[in-house]
Order: sequence, then C-alpha cells, then structure tokens
Amino acid sequence: MLTLQPYGVVLALAGVVSYLVAKYRLKRYQLTNNDLDNLYLFIVPLALIGARIYHVIDKLSYYQENPGEIIAVWNGGLGIYGALAGGLVGILGLKIYMSYKSNKTYQKDKYELIKVFDFLIPSVAIAQAIGRWGNFFNLEVFGGPTNLPWGWYIPSELRPAFWKNYSYFHPTFAYESLWAFVGFLALLMLERKFYVAKKTPTLGLLTGFYCVWYGVGRFALEFLRFDTAEFNGVKIAQVISVGLILVGIWLMKRVRKRFA
Repeated sequence: MLTLQPYGVVLALAGVVSYLVAKYRLKRYQLTNNDLDNLYLFIVPLALIGARIYHVIDKLSYYQENPGEIIAVWNGGLGIYGALAGGLVGILGLKIYMSYKSNKTYQKDKYELIKVFDFLIPSVAIAQAIGRWGNFFNLEVFGGPTNLPWGWYIPSELRPAFWKNYSYFHPTFAYESLWAFVGFLALLMLERKFYVAKKTPTLGLLTGFYCVWYGVGRFALEFLRFDTAEFNGVKIAQVISVGLILVGIWLMKRVRKRFA
C-alpha cells in the first residue's frame, strides 16, 4: 500500500512553490509557460538524481553496507551540490535537444546558460528553504550538542556514539533553511532593482550572488555538522563551497565591469 511520507510531501511542496515563483517571473526573461515546463521537465528529474548521487557518495561507507537503501529517497538524503550539478546537466540537455528540434520559432539564445540560471536561482533558493524541513521529520541534519533555547531533541538511538549523553543539538537544517530564505528575499530585491526598475540585462548577477551567499552559509554550517564526508581531515562540502564562492565573485565582477 502506498503511503505518504512527510519528507516526500515537503519536497513536493518545495517543488510546487519553486514552480510558482518561476512562473510569476517568466516575462522578465522573455520566457513562456511552455519554456518553463520544458525547463522543469529536463531539470527536476536530473537534479533529484544528482542530489541523491551526491548524498550516496557522501555516505558511501553506509550505502556499501546497505545497498538496498540507495533508492530509498523517502528516508531522506539529498545533497544540494549534487542537485545543482544535475540541474546544470538538465539545462545543457535541453539546449542540445532544442538545437536539433525542428522549430522555426526557436530562439537560439532562449536557453542561454547564465540566463536560465538567473531565472531559476530564486526558485532554487525557496525550494531549499522549504525542502530542508523534510529533515525535521526524518530527524536528520543536526549539528553538535547545544544548550541554546532552540536546541533540537534527538532520540538516543539516532545520536552519534560520541554524543550519546547529550539530548539537544543544533538544528542545522533550520539554520540552512533560514539562510536560504533570506537569500531568496535578497535575490528578489536584486532582481527588482536591476532587472525590473532599471530594465538592465545584468545576466550573472543573481547567479553570482547566490553562489557567494549559499557558499558562505554552507561553509560556516559545516563547522557545526559531523555527518558530512571528509578527505584527509578536510570537509568536501567546504571545498565545494569555496569553489562556489569564487565562481560567484567572478560572475559579479563580470557584471560590474560590463556596467562600470
């Protein structure tokens, strides 16, 4: 019998809200409802696959012992960096598909990579903000012990062995959710200031801002988390975060030079 899992419901809600946010902003990027459907058709499945692959690699030792759990997405386990990589593959796939499609009305630059990223980034941010709450229902993505008033109670059987005597932990999923939501609001403000009010085609601005914003937030949160992969004592997510920040700075510098 098919049952609804809270984690899945939260992810579905995140997807619907992200779609509606994108739909509201279509005209700003000279895109249509059909374009939006094409983007989601190509991007969402690959983003989910990429997110799951990243998580499985991150927890490789566990899944080597429990291979049957690899496809159990309903139990939680999606990595945002994998989702971004999968989304990139989806956009590239759509560009290739449209390049070979016989359609005289097709505009070659309609799915320009940076344009599509700028268009979708606010939807990505709000999906993150909502989707992270799926971790709440699965009692996962928590940090070290804390005595703060908002400490999250974790049952003893889910605590790491070295913290068995502690009961309350940092709700790092909620920290990331709040960070992503503030970033979402900032993205809308930037878009309104540069894309709407001034009608300036500052392509790369939103993507660059997001890369820096999320990269900084994730880098900081990794100091609280104990459940992510390391290599020679260095957290992989922090290395990726630094790369994301550098890409974001480069993109924003390009925008600045273009309109200096």
